[in-house]
Amino acid sequence: MWVINPQCCSDAVITVTANIDGKSQEVGSTTFRVRPVPPPLAFLIVNKDGNKVRFRGGPLTKDALVEIFKTGELMAAIDDGILDIPFLVLGFETTRFDDDGFAIRETSTGAKFTDKQLSMIKEMDKGKTLLIRAISVKGPDGVTQMLKHPMEVIIME
Repeated sequence: MWVINPQCCSDAVITVTANIDGKSQEVGSTTFRVRPVPPPLAFLIVNKDGNKVRFRGGPLTKDALVEIFKTGELMAAIDDGILDIPFLVLGFETTRFDDDGFAIRETSTGAKFTDKQLSMIKEMDKGKTLLIRAISVKGPDGVTQMLKHPMEVIIME
C-alpha cells in the first residue's frame, strides 16, 4: 500500500512501472481528480442492545447521558461508509436553556466532559434539549477546524 498526500482539488497522475527483464518500463498511467475529504461529524459512544454504537444526536435517556459524561468523551470522525478517519477533539461547549430561556454554557478544553457539564445534565428535565457545539477538532493532517454542525440531544425519561 502506498500513501500519498496530493494537493486538494487538482489532478494527480498515477503511473505504474514494472521491472521487466531488468528494465524499468511504464505499464500504465491514469489521471485522478483529487477531492477534499468530507467534514467529520461528532458523536458519542452509547450502549444499544448490548452493542456500542455512534450516537450523533436525537433522544437519549438522562441516565445514559450522565454515564457518557462520567466515563466517555466526545469523539469525531469521517465515517461515510468508505472512510473511517478519526479526529482529535480539542474542545467543545455544551449549552442548555433555563426556564426563562437564558442559555447556560459550559466549556471543555478537551474531549472529556467537565464536572460542571455533568452537573448541567443532572439538572435537566425530560424533554429539554442539550446542544454540544463549537466543537474544535484536529485531523490526521494536523489541520484544526471547527465543526459546522452541533449535536442536539433531547433528554428522555
